Amino acid sequence: MSSLTLRIALAQLNCTVGDLCGNAGKISEHIKRARNAGARLVVFPEMAVSGYPPEDLLLKPSFARSCLKYVQKIATECSGIIAVIGFPEAHDDLYNSAAVIADREIVGICRKQHCYRQKRVRPDLQRRYKMLLLQHCRLPA
Repeated sequence: MSSLTLRIALAQLNCTVGDLCGNAGKISEHIKRARNAGARLVVFPEMAVSGYPPEDLLLKPSFARSCLKYVQKIATECSGIIAVIGFPEAHDDLYNSAAVIADREIVGICRKQHCYRQKRVRPDLQRRYKMLLLQHCRLPA
């Protein structure tokens, strides 16, 4: 009987609130480090792209749009590993979201019910998040 192993890297970053370019650079660097260390999955903190807590920056609609653009840019550099990256997202409302990135594209976005001020997360969103990870974390036979 063979044992399958999934190596997961947990990235603990000191992100600066509002420094999207700097935070994206740190995220990209940690993705490379995790991949080079043999990880198949790297997980970043919530709001890693924006820095935490973004507070008044969230009042500017352009801020969340810019965060998504940086997530898309990070995705183009992410190959050979799956990354889960936290960022604020303006969809039909403002969300504390996590992008699941695999093979240089965003394969899913999981949203908390409300932005970071709300503590509860809907159970159906938690299940969807877990399913996205399971679908994209295939281990070699």
